[in-house]
Amino acid sequence: MQTYVFGRNVRALTAAAGIVGTMTVAAIGAGIAPSDLVSVGSVSAEETAAVDYAGHPIIGAWMAATPGGPALSAFAADGSVVMGVQPTAVGPQGVSFVSAEVGMWEPEGERGVHFTAVQILSDAEGNLTGTLTIDGYPVVSEDGQSLLDDGTRATFTVRDASGAVLDASAGGPPVTALKMAVGAPGFASDALTEATPSAATTAEENENLVRATERQRLGSLVNADLEMADQLHAEDFQLINPAGGALTKEEYLGGIASGDIDYLVFEPSSEIAVRFHDDTAIVRYQSNIHIVVGGEDIVTHGWHTDLYEQRDGRWQAVWSQMTEIQ
Repeated sequence: MQTYVFGRNVRALTAAAGIVGTMTVAAIGAGIAPSDLVSVGSVSAEETAAVDYAGHPIIGAWMAATPGGPALSAFAADGSVVMGVQPTAVGPQGVSFVSAEVGMWEPEGERGVHFTAVQILSDAEGNLTGTLTIDGYPVVSEDGQSLLDDGTRATFTVRDASGAVLDASAGGPPVTALKMAVGAPGFASDALTEATPSAATTAEENENLVRATERQRLGSLVNADLEMADQLHAEDFQLINPAGGALTKEEYLGGIASGDIDYLVFEPSSEIAVRFHDDTAIVRYQSNIHIVVGGEDIVTHGWHTDLYEQRDGRWQAVWSQMTEIQ
């Protein structure tokens, strides 16, 4: 699952963990060796009975756009979670076939959760080669439409078929995901290639499309996914930052590529309002930002006003301006 915001080192991390470009979610399912459940701890029947987290905003299905491809996850009110990822992965044991994942989660506050995940790995002959265990701590955004795990508390453990630990690491890149809905599966390509607003079925679908595009843009910036960011920003894009400085697309994305601009958190903290005029859309919302610029660590909150234009059948950001809330 990737409100998670994948960082620039995700490929190296996930390869070491036995997957490519995705934050996976728990599997405490049939066929997993007891040794793989060590990080979960002992859970009594009384502790697992009658769990009902129906009011938590993480309930539902989520789509992550990872460097290795899409990843799906579904959180249920009984504390279980299921995730589908790509069927092959590269890790310490070479190329492996990987299982779907099933697991457990519990709330941490009103919007946060802690999950524990186990993924089963096998070779081309169907022989068990090991497992991957992940603990993650995603937090749902205030508008309930995206997730963020900043990676600071994440743990990854790769075991061989006997349960012996091959690799263990703490901390990882941040990860992002978008909430799925009927008619809005959360694919980045949907946000990029939908028809013009007048061709969509309803005004609400038009607005949701632009909202999804903006969330995808924020995710590409935090993930340092430059290929996606390049598609979502027009060639004549211009950013006006809170200090009044102007950056071109080349300067902005170049700073992200070099690491001089490093978004750790960039998520909406209010509803994303959308207004249309012909092939133009204006979005306005508040956001929470944690960013490192030129080595300076900055945490801020502000208003954003962005202008999108429909170009070559896809929405692209043309102007973006932020006003800091003191």
